[in-house]
Amino acid sequence: FDSFSFGQGELNSTSRAASSRVLGSGSTVASGPSVSTQVLSLGKRLGPDLFLSFEQSLGGAATLVKLTYQISRRMSVIARGGTDTALDLHYGFSFR
Repeated sequence: FDSFSFGQGELNSTSRAASSRVLGSGSTVASGPSVSTQVLSLGKRLGPDLFLSFEQSLGGAATLVKLTYQISRRMSVIARGGTDTALDLHYGFSFR
């Protein structure tokens, strides 16, 4: 695996506060009010623009497999399957 994280929030939430580390450099656990809103995420980079991840809700039966293809620096296509099935086009913009 290339990534391993625990986060506080909804399964597949883009605003989830995650404490994430690359395996081998240690891992941290986000502190929060309860396990019912925590999510475990494991990911593997399949190529320079392709990333596969697995997310599991620690407080319920919700599971999600997500395949992300990075089209450009700011745009990606995300295919999700599991408890929540969808195809998304994500565009990110940040000020620096």
